[in-house]
Amino acid sequence: MSVEAPAIDPELEIIRPVLDRATQIIDEEYGPEGRQPLDYHNVDHTLAAVYDTIKLADLAIKRGNLDPRRKKPLLVGMGFHDTKQGLGPGNNERASIDLADQIMIEEGGYSQEDRDYVGDVISGTVNLAPEGRVRQAARDSADYGVRLAADADLAPSGKPWDIYWKNFKRLAVELWPDKDVEGRDFAEFAPGQIYLLRQGFLTAEAEELFPHREENARHLEAMLKQLDG
Repeated sequence: MSVEAPAIDPELEIIRPVLDRATQIIDEEYGPEGRQPLDYHNVDHTLAAVYDTIKLADLAIKRGNLDPRRKKPLLVGMGFHDTKQGLGPGNNERASIDLADQIMIEEGGYSQEDRDYVGDVISGTVNLAPEGRVRQAARDSADYGVRLAADADLAPSGKPWDIYWKNFKRLAVELWPDKDVEGRDFAEFAPGQIYLLRQGFLTAEAEELFPHREENARHLEAMLKQLDG
């Protein structure tokens, strides 16, 4: 199955070969006919993350918050950030960094600085979940591009309810395939998501472009109250 990477600026056409390879790898591994089909962490999530990174980066560059030279490795990093999702949090990112580095070397056109920054971007997409409460590793980063990438990864959480709810269900089914996440087991999954929604994004650009986190948290709270009733 051929997967088309998103449209990008003409001056960034050099990254097309590596993005094409990343999406192909993800689809072959986690797509509907892949070796480990995943409901959420598949090529749809990766392409959405790349598109959202383009939006965030363009706005941040316009405002002077991001060096334009960072856009290229940002997009590469988001293209590869979940290529090894099956290995689990932490292991996924480390293996994805190694794969991205290998492919950038093979394709050519990437400086050592670019390659190092791709690694920083991917590392920043790690989400920690102590006691079921998701916390982005990028909260500890002072690099604005890394924080933008982390926001792009979780951008669906700030999109309108219908988009958020669709993504919520896909993620819940992937994490808890044997549970009724829309019914009796909803109360186990929703509080952690409400906690994440209430943390807020890491950049002003994400807060502006994806402003529905509080609204989505209130929807989930209303659903919990209905279950309690």
